[in-house]
Amino acid sequence: MTDYSQEYGDLLKRLAQGDDGARAELIERSQDRLRVRVSQMLARFPAVRRSENTSDVLQEVLLNLSSTLARVTPRDSRHFLGLAGQHIRWKLLDLSRRPPELAGRTLDPVQDPEETTYDPSRLAQWAEVHDYIQQLPEEERELFDLIFYQGTPQPIVAEILHIAYRTLKRRWQKARLAFMARFGSQPF
Repeated sequence: MTDYSQEYGDLLKRLAQGDDGARAELIERSQDRLRVRVSQMLARFPAVRRSENTSDVLQEVLLNLSSTLARVTPRDSRHFLGLAGQHIRWKLLDLSRRPPELAGRTLDPVQDPEETTYDPSRLAQWAEVHDYIQQLPEEERELFDLIFYQGTPQPIVAEILHIAYRTLKRRWQKARLAFMARFGSQPF
């Protein structure tokens, strides 16, 4: 298991002491894991993915995260990972609200008969999902940031949050049930 408190903790201490190099290292160490998550999230919406590739979205997320880290020093690894998840969520919300014609896409069902994500109701639902998560109480939003947006394994999330694994599983199940009551089985 990765010890995120140790991995990010030293860098966060350096950042708090004014070491700008620590910010660059935090971004660099987070890049691979965030790339995987951005790619997985975009895969659910091929129409968005067609105009926005993983690298471009990731670059914007990392630039915004870096800018935030220039103003805010996360208290700990948990806070840092929450900020990273928040930036992914904000970027996905932004993409979900952009009309296809502004993203350089054409609405051509003949060219792409299997494509269902041009459907305004699907795009609206995607935006609604991210808005819903954004409005959750901090404890639940943090679970979505770590598990849903970043794909952090649950045992590691329990470690990051300093709670028992069984407690984490109960909280995550409760959050998922509330989510599914509102949206059905998507996106799990």
